[in-house]
Amino acid sequence: MDRITTLALLIGLGLIVAAVSASAQCIEVTPAGKDYGDVKVGTGESQIFTIESCESTDLTVFYVGIMEGAFEAYTVGSVPAVPFQLHGGETLEVEVAFTPPDLGVHEASFCIIHDAPGGETCVDLFGVGVRRWKCSAAKMAP
Repeated sequence: MDRITTLALLIGLGLIVAAVSASAQCIEVTPAGKDYGDVKVGTGESQIFTIESCESTDLTVFYVGIMEGAFEAYTVGSVPAVPFQLHGGETLEVEVAFTPPDLGVHEASFCIIHDAPGGETCVDLFGVGVRRWKCSAAKMAP
Protein backbone atom coordinates (compact mmCIF):
# COMPACT_ATOMS: atom_id res chain seq x y z
CA MET A 1 0.00 0.00 0.00
CA ASP A 2 1.20 3.46 -0.74
CA ARG A 3 1.14 6.24 1.84
CA ILE A 4 -2.01 7.89 0.47
CA THR A 5 -4.00 4.64 0.58
CA THR A 6 -2.75 3.91 4.10
CA LEU A 7 -3.63 7.42 5.24
CA ALA A 8 -7.12 7.15 3.71
CA LEU A 9 -7.65 3.80 5.43
CA LEU A 10 -6.57 5.19 8.82
CA ILE A 11 -8.82 8.24 8.42
CA GLY A 12 -11.72 5.95 7.50
CA LEU A 13 -11.12 3.78 10.56
CA GLY A 14 -10.94 6.89 12.72
CA LEU A 15 -14.33 8.04 11.43
CA ILE A 16 -15.85 4.62 12.16
CA VAL A 17 -14.45 4.64 15.71
CA ALA A 18 -15.74 8.18 16.25
CA ALA A 19 -19.22 7.18 15.03
CA VAL A 20 -19.27 4.12 17.33
CA SER A 21 -18.17 6.25 20.28
CA ALA A 22 -20.87 8.83 19.63
CA SER A 23 -23.56 6.16 19.46
CA ALA A 24 -22.39 4.72 22.79
CA GLN A 25 -23.59 7.83 24.65
CA CYS A 26 -26.59 7.47 26.89
CA ILE A 27 -28.60 9.45 29.39
CA GLU A 28 -30.57 8.32 32.38
CA VAL A 29 -33.14 10.41 34.26
CA THR A 30 -34.39 9.28 37.67
CA PRO A 31 -37.04 9.02 38.81
CA ALA A 32 -38.67 8.04 35.53
CA GLY A 33 -41.73 10.18 36.29
CA LYS A 34 -43.52 11.86 39.18
CA ASP A 35 -47.05 11.84 40.52
CA TYR A 36 -47.19 14.80 42.89
CA GLY A 37 -50.62 13.71 44.08
CA ASP A 38 -53.13 16.19 45.48
CA VAL A 39 -51.61 19.60 46.17
CA LYS A 40 -53.53 22.56 47.54
CA VAL A 41 -53.87 25.36 44.99
CA GLY A 42 -51.27 28.05 45.67
CA THR A 43 -48.91 25.72 47.55
CA GLY A 44 -46.22 23.51 46.09
CA GLU A 45 -44.39 20.19 46.13
CA SER A 46 -40.93 19.53 44.71
CA GLN A 47 -39.04 16.58 43.28
CA ILE A 48 -35.33 16.29 42.58
CA PHE A 49 -34.55 14.60 39.25
CA THR A 50 -31.08 13.23 38.57
CA ILE A 51 -29.72 13.46 35.04
CA GLU A 52 -26.77 11.15 34.42
CA SER A 53 -24.38 10.66 31.54
CA CYS A 54 -24.33 6.89 31.92
CA GLU A 55 -21.42 6.08 29.62
CA SER A 56 -17.76 7.03 29.60
CA THR A 57 -18.32 9.62 26.85
CA ASP A 58 -19.35 13.23 27.34
CA LEU A 59 -22.99 14.16 26.89
CA THR A 60 -23.92 17.61 25.61
CA VAL A 61 -27.21 19.00 26.93
CA PHE A 62 -29.00 21.66 24.88
CA TYR A 63 -32.22 22.16 26.89
CA VAL A 64 -33.67 21.24 30.29
CA GLY A 65 -37.27 22.20 30.99
CA ILE A 66 -40.99 21.68 30.62
CA MET A 67 -41.87 21.00 26.99
CA GLU A 68 -45.44 19.74 26.91
CA GLY A 69 -48.57 20.19 28.93
CA ALA A 70 -49.34 22.43 31.89
CA PHE A 71 -46.38 24.83 31.71
CA GLU A 72 -47.94 27.16 34.29
CA ALA A 73 -48.09 24.45 36.98
CA TYR A 74 -44.45 23.31 36.86
CA THR A 75 -41.18 25.18 37.34
CA VAL A 76 -37.65 23.95 36.86
CA GLY A 77 -34.93 25.00 39.30
CA SER A 78 -31.60 26.40 38.21
CA VAL A 79 -29.53 24.55 35.63
CA PRO A 80 -26.23 25.49 33.99
CA ALA A 81 -26.36 27.75 30.95
CA VAL A 82 -26.96 25.64 27.86
CA PRO A 83 -25.33 24.05 26.10
CA PHE A 84 -23.36 22.27 28.81
CA GLN A 85 -21.60 18.94 29.11
CA LEU A 86 -21.95 16.08 31.53
CA HIS A 87 -18.79 13.99 31.50
CA GLY A 88 -19.08 10.21 31.56
CA GLY A 89 -20.69 9.12 34.84
CA GLU A 90 -21.35 12.71 35.94
CA THR A 91 -24.77 13.67 37.30
CA LEU A 92 -26.82 16.83 37.62
CA GLU A 93 -29.66 17.26 40.08
CA VAL A 94 -32.59 19.42 38.95
CA GLU A 95 -35.54 20.41 41.10
CA VAL A 96 -38.98 20.45 39.49
CA ALA A 97 -41.75 22.07 41.53
CA PHE A 98 -45.48 21.56 41.10
CA THR A 99 -47.56 24.57 42.17
CA PRO A 100 -51.09 24.20 40.83
CA PRO A 101 -52.54 27.56 39.77
CA ASP A 102 -56.08 26.19 39.80
CA LEU A 103 -58.20 23.14 40.58
CA GLY A 104 -57.90 20.01 38.50
CA VAL A 105 -55.42 17.74 36.77
CA HIS A 106 -52.12 19.20 35.55
CA GLU A 107 -49.96 16.99 33.34
CA ALA A 108 -46.66 17.91 31.69
CA SER A 109 -43.37 16.51 30.44
CA PHE A 110 -39.97 17.37 31.93
CA CYS A 111 -37.55 17.03 29.01
CA ILE A 112 -33.83 17.06 28.32
CA ILE A 113 -32.61 17.63 24.75
CA HIS A 114 -29.14 16.15 24.25
CA ASP A 115 -26.72 14.67 21.73
CA ALA A 116 -27.16 11.02 22.75
CA PRO A 117 -29.17 8.72 20.45
CA GLY A 118 -32.81 9.74 20.38
CA GLY A 119 -31.90 13.35 21.13
CA GLU A 120 -34.66 13.86 23.71
CA THR A 121 -35.48 12.24 27.04
CA CYS A 122 -38.74 13.13 28.79
CA VAL A 123 -40.42 12.04 31.99
CA ASP A 124 -44.11 12.45 32.76
CA LEU A 125 -45.31 14.78 35.52
CA PHE A 126 -48.77 14.55 37.06
CA GLY A 127 -50.48 16.45 39.82
CA VAL A 128 -53.92 17.57 40.93
CA GLY A 129 -54.76 21.01 42.24
CA VAL A 130 -57.23 20.70 45.13
CA ARG A 131 -58.95 22.89 47.67
CA ARG A 132 -58.79 21.35 51.10
CA TRP A 133 -61.73 22.09 53.31
CA LYS A 134 -61.49 21.48 57.02
CA CYS A 135 -64.92 20.39 58.16
CA SER A 136 -65.91 19.17 61.54
CA ALA A 137 -69.08 17.38 62.54
CA ALA A 138 -70.05 20.22 64.86
CA LYS A 139 -69.92 22.79 62.03
CA MET A 140 -71.93 20.58 59.72
CA ALA A 141 -74.80 20.02 62.17
CA PRO A 142 -78.04 21.96 61.44
